[in-house]
Amino acid sequence: VGHTCGFECIHAMYARDVEDWNECRVTEKAKHQARVWGQVQYPVTAEAVHYYKSPVYLLDFRSENIGHSLFDTLLVWLPHWYMYRNKAGGSFPFEHVVSDSLHGCLESSTFWFCEILRSMDAFGTDPFELPPPPDVKTTLYCYETLYVSHVALQRTLRYPEALPKSVFDEFRDIMFERYGLPRNRNGTASSAAGTVVTEKRRRMSRRVSILLYAHEPSGRRVWEGMNDLVDSARTNGKYSHVDLLVVRDFDVPIQEQATLFNTADGFVMTHGAQMANSIFAVDGAVFYELGCLIPSFLGNSHFMKLLGGTYKGVQAC
Repeated sequence: VGHTCGFECIHAMYARDVEDWNECRVTEKAKHQARVWGQVQYPVTAEAVHYYKSPVYLLDFRSENIGHSLFDTLLVWLPHWYMYRNKAGGSFPFEHVVSDSLHGCLESSTFWFCEILRSMDAFGTDPFELPPPPDVKTTLYCYETLYVSHVALQRTLRYPEALPKSVFDEFRDIMFERYGLPRNRNGTASSAAGTVVTEKRRRMSRRVSILLYAHEPSGRRVWEGMNDLVDSARTNGKYSHVDLLVVRDFDVPIQEQATLFNTADGFVMTHGAQMANSIFAVDGAVFYELGCLIPSFLGNSHFMKLLGGTYKGVQAC
């Protein structure tokens, strides 16, 4: 790992040696994490050692939040995936994948992020996911070579040059193909609003679809009054060319989430993990995000450039 106090991940900590680990565990931060995450494994109390000689990749992500899965984990991994996929002949430097976040992610899990990883062959065409380690409290797991992504390093894309648009485009093209979705309206690269300019006025050349979500199922950050606003807009002739689609809950299969986001030209939603589906939006889509504390990760200007979209935050409580 190469630095003191190991490498802290979401569910575990990986150290370069036993001495480093033991010194780390006495810090207040480590004690706090032990209480929060239940990290109770100590080398000095281990009864056995399991040693992995083959190279292993650690798949570490927030398994309860698709937004953090995208911004904390995938954005870090994409440049490496692209390099191994295109410049190394599809040869990845590790033979196995292990995850403390969600076991079975690369096999059968229907969690949003796991579906994404399998769809893009994130770790090669035939990765072998190691079974969950038994007896984690009594066995010390050691790796001759362990690949670890720095989770959240690119959450705000503070290194935009590390993730070129060409890499992100290749990833999105695979997603559009995998889920049978168009990338552009009418098969073109025109703006999602579908407007044409005449000598006299700007007119709409087709209907426009707006997707709205109040975030009601969670009980947090709820957009109160959204339904009344939508009802009013639907009876207002000014918006006769606009289809307003209200989503009540995003707890649906990924195919349905992807299709919902792909069919809309614009989005008006409160801040939430559902915005991770922005990767399925057509080029030129417009995102309006409502919340008490915004912009979120979605509102990052670098991320909008990758999407080819437009973002507007509305901060209100």
